[in-house]
Amino acid sequence: MEVELLNQPDNKRAALKVFDRRFASQLRLDYRVGSSTVAKETAFVECVESGDASQFVDRLRNDEDFEEPEEGWNMRQNGAYLYDLCLDMYEAESTVYQRLENLQGKEIPQLLAQFTLQATAALDTVLDKVTKFFEVKGVLIELIDEYTLSDLPTKAPKESWGDICNEAVRVIRLLDDYSILNEDVRPSNIMITRQPTQDKYRVVMLDFVHCIFRESGETNKQWGRRKWNQDEEGAIGLVMRYRLKKLDYDFPFEHSNHFLE
Repeated sequence: MEVELLNQPDNKRAALKVFDRRFASQLRLDYRVGSSTVAKETAFVECVESGDASQFVDRLRNDEDFEEPEEGWNMRQNGAYLYDLCLDMYEAESTVYQRLENLQGKEIPQLLAQFTLQATAALDTVLDKVTKFFEVKGVLIELIDEYTLSDLPTKAPKESWGDICNEAVRVIRLLDDYSILNEDVRPSNIMITRQPTQDKYRVVMLDFVHCIFRESGETNKQWGRRKWNQDEEGAIGLVMRYRLKKLDYDFPFEHSNHFLE
């Protein structure tokens, strides 16, 4: 969501990302739970008040054998499941911004703020220990407002394609230095913005909600296998080489083989 910052010069704008299960339309579509309704919210409140939501989320996070039944979660559980998904996404996004602090304002957007809202009247009736289920978390980040790498052929001159794609691959490879694996690398999550004063393009990674992190006991071999199988650099380099080849442009991408066993 694009917002305008008050008391800022030149009506500065920013991007507001809110992790609210009630309005997470794509998540609700992906998991086939439908739009939020009064009945669904009532069921969720009852699930929280009874203590079932806490137990459900605890099992999701700590019980490897806990799986969705064949008939799916019930209405009460769906609310708790979406709550946990949104919390996971927020935690992944905020952790990446913290780890990549020195890249903010350059290869990733500048993080302007993190926030927690209490966004429901149900807070007046529930115990303090479960108020977390009615909190809405989010981040305010620098707005990158030009075009994505997917739009490169129609937005940038052909002579710049190679440099821009090489820079995009370089930016993705930076994740390797911070023990981060992004499971959602794609050209549409790479923004390109022209910097006229420097006569060059800025290439920016976006959207870190599907990032995972190296575990403390994970060996180099185990982590390397996960990184190699995910092939983040190939999700940019190979994809763009294929797309540009159809436009008679040769982008000579090669894997770094950094995690090759």
